Amino acid sequence: MPTWIKRMIVFAGLTAAVVAVVRRVDFKGWMRSQVAVPHGRSGRIAALAMPMFHKLFYGPAAERLELGSDDVLLDVACGSGVFLDQYASHVARIAGIDLSGIQIELAQKRLHDRLESGSAEIVEGDAAALPWDDDVFTAAACLGSLEYFDDPAGTVAEIYRVLQPGGRAVVTYGVDDNAHAIVKQTEQWGLPHPTEAEARKLFEDGGFSLADISHLDGDYPARYVRAVKPE
Repeated sequence: MPTWIKRMIVFAGLTAAVVAVVRRVDFKGWMRSQVAVPHGRSGRIAALAMPMFHKLFYGPAAERLELGSDDVLLDVACGSGVFLDQYASHVARIAGIDLSGIQIELAQKRLHDRLESGSAEIVEGDAAALPWDDDVFTAAACLGSLEYFDDPAGTVAEIYRVLQPGGRAVVTYGVDDNAHAIVKQTEQWGLPHPTEAEARKLFEDGGFSLADISHLDGDYPARYVRAVKPE
C-alpha cells in the first residue's frame, strides 16, 4: 500500500474516532472541511495529525526554495509551523499565516523562541488578504493547501504583491496529470485536482514568471510550481 495512503488512513482513523458518536455525520464532507481549516474539538486532532501527511511536501519544497541566511520567508497556510521550524530555522526572518485559530495556537507554541526574539511573526488571517506591505519577502511557500482555498487566484495575487522583485515562490498545487489512480482517488473523496495547464495559467495570470513545474517522486506525485516575481 502506498505510503501516502497509509498516512491518510491514520489521519482519517484518528479524526474519525472523534466524530464516530455522531451517527449522521457526512464523513467525507467533514474530512474535506478539516483538511481546509481545522476547527472545533476534533479540529485539534486534525491539526496535530496533518503534518504526518504534509511532511511529504516539506523537504522537496525547501530544496526548491534554496533558502539562505538572508532570506525573509512567508509560509502561507503555515499550519502548526512545522515547515518554518524544521526547514527555515536558519533564515533571517519568518512569517506564517493560517485561517485556523487552532493551527495558529500550535504554531505560536512551536515557534515561541523565534517569536520572543522578534525574528518571527505568526498571524491568523485570510491568504487572499495578507496583512503585510508590498515587497516584504524574498521567498514564499504554500504547501498542501492552495487547491482547497476559496480564492486561489486571490492568494497567488497576494503572494506576488508581498514578494520583493526577484522573490521566488514554491507552491504545491494538485498532482501529476498522469497519476491517474491518484486523480481518481481525489475525485472519489470530492477533493480538487487542478491540471498542470490550470496551474500554469493561475501563476502566469498572477504576474509570475514560471521557473519550472515538477513532481514529487514516490507514491504521491504532488505538483510543485516554482515561480519568480520579475525584477
